[in-house]
Amino acid sequence: MILFAALIYAAYTDLKRREIEIWLFPSVIMAYLLLFLHNDEPLPVHIIGGLLMGLTSLFAAMLNKLGGGDVLLYGAVGFVLGLTEAGVLFSVIVLAQFSFAVIFVQVAKVEIPKEKEVPMAPLILVSYLTYHGFVLLLRFLS
Repeated sequence: MILFAALIYAAYTDLKRREIEIWLFPSVIMAYLLLFLHNDEPLPVHIIGGLLMGLTSLFAAMLNKLGGGDVLLYGAVGFVLGLTEAGVLFSVIVLAQFSFAVIFVQVAKVEIPKEKEVPMAPLILVSYLTYHGFVLLLRFLS
């Protein structure tokens, strides 16, 4: 729930000001460590999940495709979800990015200037909700 609230706030500020508050996601990690780390997954699983998403997005940031807030956002989401869920969510995010590119750039012929930043936090929020919607659906069906 903490991550969901942080994603909503990040999506709002990313759409409104094209920036994500730097303090937000380190705070999410600290809150997760204090409140929820007693679950059945060991800490290294969460660290690897954070590194998986954080380092991948850092590579994109080095190519000037993401900002620093996006890197922290990806890392925090990966840390909170852990390795398995982070990997699945990362796949959903990549699929959503691909769909965005195909629909808006190829089908609708919308040109996005190279210097214009596309807000990533709303896309991550939608991917997060989609992933958890599928998880709930699968649990309901089984």
